[in-house]
Amino acid sequence: MKNLNMNKAIDRYNLIMCYCGYEHSTIGTEYSENTENWGLSEMVEEAEYLLSCYYEPGHCRYEDRREDRARYVSETGKLKRFINAYKPFCVA
Repeated sequence: MKNLNMNKAIDRYNLIMCYCGYEHSTIGTEYSENTENWGLSEMVEEAEYLLSCYYEPGHCRYEDRREDRARYVSETGKLKRFINAYKPFCVA
């Protein structure tokens, strides 16, 4: 398994959260809300939660699959790739 570069993980996570409109879930930015003690596990959990919203009928993210298909595919892809890249580093 490759070594983990935490700064790179945070940067990637922050970019995804901003792209998805979840700036409040970023880490170390002016928009961050109660994330100052978050580690990799919390970032992966938040990404998993946000991804689950895209598959929950009635959720506005779910509705995006019809209204803005390209953005829906882009956002879910970014979240899935982040989760797949960093979940193996999380301690259960």
